[in-house]
Amino acid sequence: MQTAKSAFIGRLLEVLGTRKRHVWGVLGFTNNRVHRLFVESEPLPNTEELALIGEAENLSLNWLVYGIGPKYRVTKFRGFTEFNAAVQDVLREDWASIYVIVCKSRCALLTSRTKNLQYKNRDVGIRQIRCLIGPGSANLQSIASIAHGVEFPAIQFDELEEGDIGTYFLFGDSRTEGFLEGLGKHDVQSLIGNMPLAVPHDDIDLARLMSCYNKIQSLMKNTGQQVNDEKLSELTWVMYQADMMDQGDQNT
Repeated sequence: MQTAKSAFIGRLLEVLGTRKRHVWGVLGFTNNRVHRLFVESEPLPNTEELALIGEAENLSLNWLVYGIGPKYRVTKFRGFTEFNAAVQDVLREDWASIYVIVCKSRCALLTSRTKNLQYKNRDVGIRQIRCLIGPGSANLQSIASIAHGVEFPAIQFDELEEGDIGTYFLFGDSRTEGFLEGLGKHDVQSLIGNMPLAVPHDDIDLARLMSCYNKIQSLMKNTGQQVNDEKLSELTWVMYQADMMDQGDQNT
């Protein structure tokens, strides 16, 4: 019969992935303490140690201790107004890395920085991240203009949204490149586009909308024409609607 500690050890190993156990030595744990984390006859870590591991890996403590709920901390929003407000609040803070991830009609804001915590009266540096997920909107493009834009495959965005992707996979460490670093970076404006998305986001194919936006931008560049942002949004929306109608005709 599996004990609470053996199940806990299994979750620790799941979080570690391909890393060695001693990576948590940077949290201030001695080699002996790291070893005892993985010994079934030892008690579970104390509250301070659990909180430290949770912060360092962006883990949900419910999942870490009890195996309940999402593995990693993700804040999700259904409406773009609430999502944009939360993004603005996060961006008022200082972050070393800021990414806007796009997948169809969904977007995520991922931020990262070094944060100092206290463990046994010592300063311990961890990588703190925030992950917010919500619908894309034209307003988000201007709010997050300082971020790197990247695109996620749909299956991995689903995993991110469900709390199945963590700090190490996303940002790596001193020896391993994180997934975000290996992706091509785009200007957020070109990725999201200055577009009118004030409709239910589930009805929007953001990838198709961005494609229309880029086509118009390319046409303007080739012809030397200039239009203001309002006109650009209008032309993009018209092309998108026509494209969707053509797609519907092909499917009938």
